[in-house]
Amino acid sequence: MSKSQIQSLSIVGLGFFFFFVFQQILYLEHSIYLSFTLIALIGIPHGAIDHLLHKERTGKLNIDFYIFYLGVMALYGLAWFIVPAWSLTFFMFLSVFHFGQSQFADYPQNLWTKFLLPISWGMCLLSALVFLNMVEIEHLKSDNEVYKIFFIFEPTLFKYLFFVSSGLFLICLSFTYLRQVFSIRIVVFELALITLLLLSFYYLDIMPGFTLYFVGIHSLMVMRQEFIFLRERKAYSLTTFLKLLAPFSIVSIIGSILLIYLSLNKYLPIGNVKLLLILISLITLPHSIVMDKFYKS
Repeated sequence: MSKSQIQSLSIVGLGFFFFFVFQQILYLEHSIYLSFTLIALIGIPHGAIDHLLHKERTGKLNIDFYIFYLGVMALYGLAWFIVPAWSLTFFMFLSVFHFGQSQFADYPQNLWTKFLLPISWGMCLLSALVFLNMVEIEHLKSDNEVYKIFFIFEPTLFKYLFFVSSGLFLICLSFTYLRQVFSIRIVVFELALITLLLLSFYYLDIMPGFTLYFVGIHSLMVMRQEFIFLRERKAYSLTTFLKLLAPFSIVSIIGSILLIYLSLNKYLPIGNVKLLLILISLITLPHSIVMDKFYKS
């Protein structure tokens, strides 16, 4: 295995152990606060240089990019208030593709690694997160506002999605090995990683489990891809790269904290769970579009 692959497995293993111990000795609220902190410090910054990736890819950066970026966020935000359940469904499918695409972006690209593996892997991951935490989700659905958007989270549906997508992922992974696209080391790594993540989803509450993947694997992986790209183009040092992440990360974090504060104090006519989903999805959609073009280039 490569150094980065060993690091990924180590992060998941150590992260699972840490969260599991943390979850046993402290209240659930403390695990949620820790999750939010990690997402703010590492998760949000991984999408904070989309404008620079666009500039390096296209050779230009003008007002049109920002109008498009903010316009997509505004339209999607409006959709959440008009058709919330459909907006959540779209967010799920968007996350399936985005997470899967980033996972296999560093491998040789063909039909298997560009489409079949990413989709099956992403669906396996997210359906497992829901299916293995259905008790917690059913508790959240007791709130009427949450139920209006979470009614699509039916145990039977996600049970079948999990088993079908897991089977498809194993078939696709086997074909990549048989067609000599992947070496046996890559196959072993991907199987070990998804197994560790599924165990984490099973033993941890939904928020710590998601944070372990989103921060420990996805965000760090994407930031590594971004850093390598900019270092090759601009010879940026790690210090310079981290400084570039700061401005929009700080703006996003402050804005999110403000909105959550307003929601907690009943200044906004929207619950915390729904607000959190909206905030994450609004950041994810334009970021996914930028990253899709980045990976394809």
